[in-house]
Amino acid sequence: MMMKRLLLFIFISSVVLAKPYRGGELRTFESFRYGRFEVRMKSAIGSGVVSSFFTYRDYWEEGLTGSEHWNEIDLEWLGNYNEKTQTNLIIQNGWDLPDLVNLDFNPHEDFHTYAIEWTPDYVAFFADEQVIRWVDNFYADSLYHYQKIMMNMWQPIYEEWVGPFNPDILPVYAFYDWVKYCAYVPGTGNTGTDNNFIQLWEDQFDYWDTGRWGKATHTFDGNNVDFIHENVVFHNGYMILCLTTPDDTGFNEGSINMNLSTGWNIIGLPLEVENSNYEVLFPNAVAGTLYGFNGFYTSEMELEPGTGYWLNFQEADTASLTGSPLTSFMVSLTEGWNLISGNSAITNVGNISDPGNIIVPGTCYGFNETYINADQLIPGNGYWIYASADGNIIILSNLTAKPISTFTDRTEIANKISFNNSELYFGVSIPEEERNSYKLPPKPPLGAFDARFSGDTKLVETFGNIEVMNNTQELFISYSININEDDDKSWLLISSENEEYELEDSGQLILNGSVDNFTLSRVSLIPTSFSISQNFPNPFNPITSINYIVPENSAIAISIYNLSGQKIIDLVDSYIQTGVYTVTWDGMNHKGLPVPSGVYIYTFEANSFKSMKKMILIK
Repeated sequence: MMMKRLLLFIFISSVVLAKPYRGGELRTFESFRYGRFEVRMKSAIGSGVVSSFFTYRDYWEEGLTGSEHWNEIDLEWLGNYNEKTQTNLIIQNGWDLPDLVNLDFNPHEDFHTYAIEWTPDYVAFFADEQVIRWVDNFYADSLYHYQKIMMNMWQPIYEEWVGPFNPDILPVYAFYDWVKYCAYVPGTGNTGTDNNFIQLWEDQFDYWDTGRWGKATHTFDGNNVDFIHENVVFHNGYMILCLTTPDDTGFNEGSINMNLSTGWNIIGLPLEVENSNYEVLFPNAVAGTLYGFNGFYTSEMELEPGTGYWLNFQEADTASLTGSPLTSFMVSLTEGWNLISGNSAITNVGNISDPGNIIVPGTCYGFNETYINADQLIPGNGYWIYASADGNIIILSNLTAKPISTFTDRTEIANKISFNNSELYFGVSIPEEERNSYKLPPKPPLGAFDARFSGDTKLVETFGNIEVMNNTQELFISYSININEDDDKSWLLISSENEEYELEDSGQLILNGSVDNFTLSRVSLIPTSFSISQNFPNPFNPITSINYIVPENSAIAISIYNLSGQKIIDLVDSYIQTGVYTVTWDGMNHKGLPVPSGVYIYTFEANSFKSMKKMILIK
C-alpha cells in the first residue's frame, strides 16, 4: 500500500490547501546512512487513520525526479488494527515488501518503544526490544542511499488498507515521547544487535529543535489531508501529530468540571492527565474509597481512561480536571459486569462501536443515589455495562451510527414499584434470551442505597423476593399497577416484619428504614386451599423466606428438620387466621445457634393438610 503513496507523491514544497482534513508531519534536515532509529510513542486509534515512524530518501534534494529513486523503511500504525503494526521496505523502481506484524499489546492505548536497525546486511524491526521482523534479502542489499527520519499522520483514501473513515472521530492525536539516532559502527558500539551501534543524539521533544526538525506543508494524491505547521505540536515533553478538521487545528488541551454528590459516585477519567492519582485529582474525596471492579471490588489509587470507579465524598464537590482530550479509545470487556467510562465528549450508548455485538442491550447503568439506566456516557461519569462474552468495544465521540442492537424494553408496560426512587418491575413475562437485559449491576459499596429482586434482577413475572440496602431513616415506596388481568388475584407485598400491603391501582407507603426485605407475589384474594411455597432464595445464606396460604382459621405448624429426622426449629406453631403469610428462617436452631450447611426439610401441617419440601443452606 505504501506504493500507492510513493507513486502518487507530488509536492514537497508548499501547496494551495484543498483537502478536507489537516494532518501533521515532522522530518529531519539531516540524512543518515545506516543506523538504529528509535522512538517511544503512542499511535492514534481510529479506522482510516495512519500514524508513522520511518526513514525515506529525499531524492528531490539530490536533484532527481521520478519515483524510481524512492527508498523507504517504514513502521506504520493503522488505526483500525488494535494489536498490529505494518512494516515495509521500498527500494528502487517502487518495489516494496509490506508485512502486517502481530503485537502482544495495543499500540493505541499506551506508549511503547520501537526501533529500526538498518545495516548493509539486514533491516530489522523491534517493538519493546523484541525483534518483530528481520529482512536480509536483496531488499536490504538495495537500501544504500542516505535517508531522513520522518513522522506523519494522515488519512489515506484506500479503505481496503486502512478501513473506512468517519470524520466524526476527529480530532485524533499521536504522541511521540522521544526519538534517538544510533550510528552503525560494527564491532565498536555499545547498543543494539551485537552492540554494533552507538547513540549520537536523543531528542526528548521538550521544545522544537528548529536546527534538527522541519515541519511540512504539502500533500500528495491518495491522501485526504494537507499537512500544516499547526498540527505538529510540542507540548509537555511530547511531540504531538494532529489529524483535524480545517476549523479546529492543533492540539486542544481539555478542561472538564465534574459535579460530585455527597456519598458514593461512579466516576471516570475523561482526560489524559499528568498525574492520575485520585488524591491529586479529587483532594476532597474520602481517603481510601476509590474502588475498581474485577469480578469483585478492588481498592485503587490510580485512574485509567476507559475504566469506571466508585469514589465517596462527605459533601458535594466540584472537581476541575485539565489535560489532553480523549477522543477515541478501546475498552476491553470481560463476560459479565464491567465498570467503564467515556471520553471527553458526550457519547450516545447506542453509538458505541461493538464489533463483536457483546454488549447486552439495556444494561448500561449510571448511579445517582441509586442505579439508573443510561443512554449517554457523560464525561467524568462511570457506568456499568454487561457483556455477553469477552471482547473489545471502541468509544467514539459524536458518531451517528446504528444502535448497538434492537431492544424491546418490557418494563414500559409492566407494573412498577419503587423504593426511594429505585424502580423495579413485575407482572410481565421475559423470554429466556432476554433475561440478561434486566439484570442489575453488583450492589454498590456499603452506605449507598440499593433495591433489587433476589437474583440481581429488576423484573419478575409473578413472584420475587426484594432486597433493600437502605441508608435513610425512612423508606418511601410508590407503586403503579398497570396489568392485573385476573380479578380473582391481587399483588401482595409482605415486609420482613410480616406486614402485608395489597397493591391496587397506584399508591405510596412510608415505612421504617430498618425494613430490608420484602416478598412480592400474586395471590388469590380469597384463599381456597392450604399451600406452602418453595423457599426463596434456595440455596440461601443465611436467610430465606417461605410463603404460605391459610384458607380458614386453623392451627398451623411449620417446622424444619435435618436429614436425620431431628427437629431443628419450629418456625410457626400457633392458631392462624385466614390469609397469606410469609415466614423467614435465619439458619439458627431452637437454641439460637447456627446450623451447618446442608439439606434440610421443612414441613407444613394444618388440620388434615400436610406438605414437605427441601431447602439448601450454603455457607
